[in-house]
Amino acid sequence: MVILLIELLEQTGAIRLLIYLYTHCEGGCKISHLKQNIRISQVALYNAVKNLVKLGLVEEKVTDYPKFRLINITSRGKVVTEKLLEIKQFLEQEPIKKEIKN
Repeated sequence: MVILLIELLEQTGAIRLLIYLYTHCEGGCKISHLKQNIRISQVALYNAVKNLVKLGLVEEKVTDYPKFRLINITSRGKVVTEKLLEIKQFLEQEPIKKEIKN
C-alpha cells in the first residue's frame, strides 16, 4: 500500500506541482496558469493532478462560468510539501559526492 502511494507521488511533475502550488498559488491556480509555469507536458500535468487528488494532497474545482479548473493544495498537501522542501534544503547544503570507482 505504501509503495503504491509513493509511486503516485513519483509521477512525472507531481512533486514540482506540489511545490509550485505551495509557493505560488495561495487560494489555488488555474490549470492554464500551471501549464504555462511548470515545465512538464500537458499530459503529465493532468496525470499529476489526478494522482495528487487521489492522495488527498490537492483538490480540483471546476467553475461553471467562466469555465475553468482551479487546483488548490490541501492542508495534507502542505504538510507533505513542507517535508519535501526540508529534504530539498538538506540536499542543497552539502555538495553531491561522486561515486568512487575501484
